[in-house]
Amino acid sequence: MVKADKRVAVFPGSFDPFTYGHREVVQQGLSLCDEVFVAVGRSGHKGALFSAAERVDMIKRIFVNEPRVQVEAFEGLVVKFALEKNAIALIRGLRTEADFSYEMPMAMTNRKLFGGIQTIFFPTTADHHYVSSSLVKEVAIHGGDITDFAPQLVVDMIEEKLAE
Repeated sequence: MVKADKRVAVFPGSFDPFTYGHREVVQQGLSLCDEVFVAVGRSGHKGALFSAAERVDMIKRIFVNEPRVQVEAFEGLVVKFALEKNAIALIRGLRTEADFSYEMPMAMTNRKLFGGIQTIFFPTTADHHYVSSSLVKEVAIHGGDITDFAPQLVVDMIEEKLAE
């Protein structure tokens, strides 16, 4: 592993849409690292509301005043992306035991594929432990108020998208 001048972390995900919980994980990552790359998965998944390019734009706009946050789309193995960015860690948010059960095998696999990469898990606060992107989309689709779950920019983008 190449020793980086900066401590860089990668936060991978679909972020469809980006929520307050995601923002919290980025902020926690910045408390330990000099830079966080938000790695937006490019692979299309069923039920996606936003394209990868729209999600990248959304997150860049949220962190426009935070130069330590970089946002890029990626495809393939996240450990390869992390290696390209000289990252020392992947960061993940944990809301529930089910998240841990899902995330731990991935963390072990990533470590096996590239021994120099660590996975750091951040538990969410009580304010965000029940919020998922799927929940936010579902509430929005049915006309519910999502302002407690996502930044106003995201709320506006969802409303525009649903109006199309």
